[in-house]
Parts: sequence; C-alpha cells; structure tokens
Amino acid sequence: MMKFLLLLTLPLMAGCDKVDEARACATGWVQFTCKYPKTFKIYEYTDVLTHRGTTLRSSQKDVWEDKGRFSLYNNTNQGKLKVAVKHLEQEDFGKYQCKLYRSNSPPYIKKWTLEAAGSCQQPSTQSVHRAAKTTITCNYPDDEQVRFLCKGESFTCEDVLSTKSPQKSNRRFTLRNTEKRFIVSISDVSSQDAGVYWCGLESKDGSYRVSVGQIKLEVTEALPTSVTHSATSSPTSTRSAAPEESFDSWPVIFAVALCLKMLMLLFVIISCVTLVSTHCCNLRG
Repeated sequence: MMKFLLLLTLPLMAGCDKVDEARACATGWVQFTCKYPKTFKIYEYTDVLTHRGTTLRSSQKDVWEDKGRFSLYNNTNQGKLKVAVKHLEQEDFGKYQCKLYRSNSPPYIKKWTLEAAGSCQQPSTQSVHRAAKTTITCNYPDDEQVRFLCKGESFTCEDVLSTKSPQKSNRRFTLRNTEKRFIVSISDVSSQDAGVYWCGLESKDGSYRVSVGQIKLEVTEALPTSVTHSATSSPTSTRSAAPEESFDSWPVIFAVALCLKMLMLLFVIISCVTLVSTHCCNLRG
C-alpha cells in the first residue's frame, strides 16, 4: 500500500521540481500555462499564488475569468490552467504558483518565475495609406524561442505569422526572419489592417507566451488624385483663354480705326482750306 502511494505521489512531486522562467517587458503582457499532471485530469478548483501573497481562485471551467489585470482560464478539455497578466508593471515580476486541488489529496503545485526583460522594443505608431505596402519589424534578443506577430488586445491576440509554422506567408502578409529581426510585410493595405500588433516570444514547449513590442498601425485614405487632374487641365484652360483675349482687343481696334478716320478728316479739311486760300490769291492777282 505504501509503495502504491509513493508511486502515485511521484508525478506530483516531479511537477514541483521544474520552474519555468519567462522574461517580459513592462506595459506588455504574459501568459503562462500550467499543465495538469498525467495522473489526474479533473480538479475541483485551482488557485494562482502571486509573489505578493495574493491568491486568485478559478471557480469556473473552460472560460476566461477576469481578475483585474489578471485572467484565468481552466481548460478542462486540454488539461491546462492558463494564467495571463496584461499591462505589466514592475511589481508584477517575481515568483508564482499554480495549485490544483482534489478532494482528500494534497494540491498539485506548478511554479514559474516572471522576470524583467533586459531589452524591450518601445511602443510605436506607424501610418500607411490604404492600398499601399508597409512593414512591421520586431527586434528580438535571442533566437532560441518561437517568434510570432499577433493582432488584437493583449494576450487574446490572434497570430498573424509565426516561426513555429513553416508557412512564410498568409494572404497579404509575408514573413522574413533574420538573426535579430522578424519582419512582416503587408501588401495592398486595407482599413481592416488597422489596429494593435504585438511582437512576441513563445517557449518551445508552449509553457508561456510574452510580448516584447507593440506597434499600432493606422491606415489613412490614399493620396488624392486632384493634383494630377489639375496639372493635366492647365493646357485646356490656356487654350480657352485665346477667345477672351481676341474679344478684349476689339475696343483697341475700334479706337485705332476712329483715330485714322479723324486724321483723314483733318487731312481733307486742311486740303480744302489750302485749296480755297490758293484760289482767292489768284483772283486778287
């Protein structure tokens, strides 16, 4: 009997030995996964003990439970307890425990540690015109973990592309992965592409996911075509101005003609006066 109990408790003891460690950035988010031991699949309730001594209890199953900046998801179908923290603060870094309880049995304990990342990508905002092309760049400290880019609000974001998958493109999204960077190109940008994107890292065993950068993408309308239209219409306006110029020259022509007529009339008058004067002089002689 004692040997049977020892064999039964060995898996529980083994669960306490390994301590998962994750490094996250302040203002970002983290999601830990505490897997059920293979011995048991059903637990009455689960607790999360923070490094400050606060206990968060999950009383529901297969649904996210909000506990302020903390969220718990007791996934009984997959045998996992997910613990997420959003809007990380400096005081959130430390040691945590997942405790799974059964009747008449000691709790199964899973420990994990959250540490501050040495280098973090500062939150940024970039704008792009609709129907244009843009790129989102993620900078990473190492290349040992799974890299991903997701879109959405904090830890519930949906992956756009990830190095976990051999697929390097997803419709209009294309991935280029280098030693220190994870670059995603978006072609033919639409208004649906606007939103918050997260650069993230995931452990190879899936025990945690963390954000290391936040990019807000704003999509504006395409450049107006009025500039091109005005440029092409300028020759037309120049040509249409010709009739107006010819119409405005008529008063000048009329004035010149009137002056010529007056000069001719004056010439006739002088000629007549000269002719009369000459005729009178001849009569006197």
